[in-house]
Amino acid sequence: MANTTLDGAVNPSAPIAAAGPQVELVPATVLTSDTNNALSPVVSVQQAGRITLWIAYDAGGGVGGYPQIVPMISGALAAPAVADDRWYGLGVSDTAPTDANLAGITLPAGAAYTLGPEWREEKEAPLVLRTFGADGAEAIRVAVPIDVRHARWLYLAAAEVGDPANPGTLQIDWSVAT
Repeated sequence: MANTTLDGAVNPSAPIAAAGPQVELVPATVLTSDTNNALSPVVSVQQAGRITLWIAYDAGGGVGGYPQIVPMISGALAAPAVADDRWYGLGVSDTAPTDANLAGITLPAGAAYTLGPEWREEKEAPLVLRTFGADGAEAIRVAVPIDVRHARWLYLAAAEVGDPANPGTLQIDWSVAT
């Protein structure tokens, strides 16, 4: 069945969420400890702006169980396969920048001032989402808004890392924020 993107174009190969209501992205799945576990299909987020991931995790009964969820994005024109080297972690900034010297860097001519602001260095890293660790057979529910304005495609990888001996069940719905 063909799906349409937010701008009305037909995209037969990728599902897309409708604005507002939750749409299943990852059906209820017992997790493994394999961090290369791509759980979701590749989906179009073109023109979505922000999406919300509706994360439902049911612990497998052990103490400390939790999933790690890795959103992967691509700006490729056509949807890349999960195995293609066209995927990037969704970058987040360290919100506590450190003082930085520009050792070995010459400022551009238009910025060659002799007295100016102290430089700050921000570390960028790919985003990994995780829930709190469970105290037993608990149900954890959390909605996570994500900015995808700069991406065209998204998929989610996930693994049980809190208690691999008692893996939990993960389900993720998504919706386009309005």
